[in-house]
Amino acid sequence: MSQKFRTLKHPTRLSDDAVDQILHLVQSGHLTPGERLPSERALSEQLGIARTSIREAVRVLETIGTLRVVPGRGTYVCEKALRNEASFDDRWIPAHYLDLLDLLEMREALEVKAAALAAARSSDEQVEQLYAKLEQETEAVRNQEIEEAVLFNAEFHNLIARASGNERIGHVLESLEGVALDTQKLVARLQGRLEHGLVEHRDIADAIRAHDVEGASRAMFAHVSQIQAELRSTLSQHRPQAVSDGRAASTEP
Repeated sequence: MSQKFRTLKHPTRLSDDAVDQILHLVQSGHLTPGERLPSERALSEQLGIARTSIREAVRVLETIGTLRVVPGRGTYVCEKALRNEASFDDRWIPAHYLDLLDLLEMREALEVKAAALAAARSSDEQVEQLYAKLEQETEAVRNQEIEEAVLFNAEFHNLIARASGNERIGHVLESLEGVALDTQKLVARLQGRLEHGLVEHRDIADAIRAHDVEGASRAMFAHVSQIQAELRSTLSQHRPQAVSDGRAASTEP
C-alpha cells in the first residue's frame, strides 16, 4: 500500500490534490473496491500533508460515493466506486468555475503577451526546446498518460515565458504554477481537450519559430479562448447560472 501514494508537491489546495490522487488510484485499479486505505496518520505521512487535509479529502470522496468510512474500522473503497467517476466532475467543476475563469483570464493577459515576445526574442535553442517539449506532450497524449501530458503542457507554457525575455512575466506565471496545474488537470478532463491542445500548441510553436509576432499572439489567444469556450459549454450542462456571471467574452487583441 505504501508504494501506491506519492508525496504531493504543490502547496495549494492539497485536499483537492489528495482527492485527485486517490481517484486516480481507484480508476486505474491500484485501489480496488472493498480495499481498506491506510490510516489517516499514514496517509498524512505518505502524501506529506496535514491530517486536516486528509480528513477533508476523505469527506469529499465519501460524499461522491468513492470511499466509505466505517467508524472504528477504517476507510474503504466503495464497491460501486468506479460507477461514481462522473460525480466528481459534476460536483467539483461547477463549484470552482469562477476560480477557473479568473485564472484563464489572467493567463490570457500574460501568455498572449509572452507568446508575442517569444516570437520576437527567442533563440534557435529555445525554439528547439519548445518543439522537444511538444513531442513529449504528444507522446504522453498518444499513450493516454494524462498526468504526464498535463505536466508537459505546463512546461511548454513555461518555456514560452522564459523565451519572452521578460523575467517578470516568467515570475508571475511560475508563482501561479501550483494553481495552474490544478486547473490544467481539470481542463484535461474535457472531451478532446488534450488532442485539441496539441494542435493549438503546434500553431503557437510554428508562429514563434517563424518570428511571427502577430501570429504567435493570435495563436495563444485562440488557445486560451478555446479552453474558456469549452469550459463554459461544459458548465452550462450542469450549472446554467454559472455561465451567466455577467462577464463578456474576451475579444481578440
